[in-house]
Amino acid sequence: MKKPSAVVTTNQQKESNYVLNEFLQSDYTKNIAFEGDKIVHLDLKGAPPKVSYYGQLFPLLAKLGATGILIEYEDMFPYSGKDIGRINKLAKHNNLKVIPLIQTFGHMEFLLKLSEYKEYREVPSYPQVICPTHENTLRLIESMVQQIISAHPEIDMIHIGADEVYYLGICDRCTETMIKYNLSKNLLFLEHINNIIEFVNKRYPHLKVLMWDD
Repeated sequence: MKKPSAVVTTNQQKESNYVLNEFLQSDYTKNIAFEGDKIVHLDLKGAPPKVSYYGQLFPLLAKLGATGILIEYEDMFPYSGKDIGRINKLAKHNNLKVIPLIQTFGHMEFLLKLSEYKEYREVPSYPQVICPTHENTLRLIESMVQQIISAHPEIDMIHIGADEVYYLGICDRCTETMIKYNLSKNLLFLEHINNIIEFVNKRYPHLKVLMWDD
């Protein structure tokens, strides 16, 4: 496990609580009604809070009308399995569904910056996008997805990211595949996403797969 490079300080926690409370009491919050699920996105790659902070945050989010939290594991995995178990329990106690997000196409710097995974890059000099036609890409993504699902045993949704895939159909493998099967870049993108969704559907049929819509 990689140690987080930063944590939210007590003063920052107090400040965020103040802002949330002010918003909770505002006329905007009192007069507006939202329909459907209200999911709060927690991006942990910046400054992941201490686990104890969620004990303060989740009740406030529930009061604001949130129905779930989208937890994005991108640049680091800042919590132990025990910590994630505590976060899951805190969310459940506050009637918040947990939706883990693991990037599977773009935003792959957390993996592709490592020397042992450079061969998976779509562009050799840029670690943002994984090559969808590398022979081991799907196996690697499947392993990552399984780890995330195992850490969140009670979920009914998983988010696979897939936003901002800036480089696609550039490497020799992808170019040859597109020519051979007469694929556009859009179809190449969909092929990769469909492979991931099919894996989840077969292995975890109870899970709904979410992704960003760029």
